[in-house]
Amino acid sequence: LLPRKVHIADGVTRELRELISARYMALRKRVSLTNCLRDYALQEGRALGASFLLNPNWPELLPSLTVSTNLKLIITTLMPAIDALRDAEEEFFLRIKDIDDERLDLVETIPGIGTLGAATVVSALDNVERFDNKKSVAKYGALAPTIYQSGDVKRIGHINFDGRREIRRVLLQSAHIIIRMKSASAVPLKEFYERLKKKRGKKIATVALTRKLLTIAYAVLKYRRPYNPELLTPNVV
Repeated sequence: LLPRKVHIADGVTRELRELISARYMALRKRVSLTNCLRDYALQEGRALGASFLLNPNWPELLPSLTVSTNLKLIITTLMPAIDALRDAEEEFFLRIKDIDDERLDLVETIPGIGTLGAATVVSALDNVERFDNKKSVAKYGALAPTIYQSGDVKRIGHINFDGRREIRRVLLQSAHIIIRMKSASAVPLKEFYERLKKKRGKKIATVALTRKLLTIAYAVLKYRRPYNPELLTPNVV
């Protein structure tokens, strides 16, 4: 079930949502412009790598690029916009980082979840009391499986993308981080992932781990207690 009633977000939540949305918009536009430059370069049989595109001294490197005069003009025109968008992303991130809220601190105790991940989860879930249970939270976060039923036969299908996709996106990144982590706090989560990977494959295991992170965040926020690996039930998807 989705939340039982509409909840009016508080000031901190609204601010987080605005900043996260603005940062994501700047990120998408920067990536779009960057990909345009790369495509133009590929049409000339050249490659523009990160060593150029992420270098603040790119104007000094431009004359040595063996590309057409037109492409140099395009680069000269678009790179300042790319730099400005990158600066905007950093400004929005720093503002998010400056926001003082106990909920952010609690979610950041979960392995793999950093500042942006915690801010995204908190801003999307807001008041967790409005959710009936962890299943409703999973559905809200676009992480609930589609269930097909015919008579007495029930089959679980692909993940239903209805819901707040930004939660799914950011926690999927966290899941990939956890898979590579070696800290003791991440061990139960990695064991959960490894067991499921052997049975269902890497992709399904990664999505299941992502969903587990969301339900853990829900519990952390509901009970106002930091993440505790000893309380996990890793066999439960």
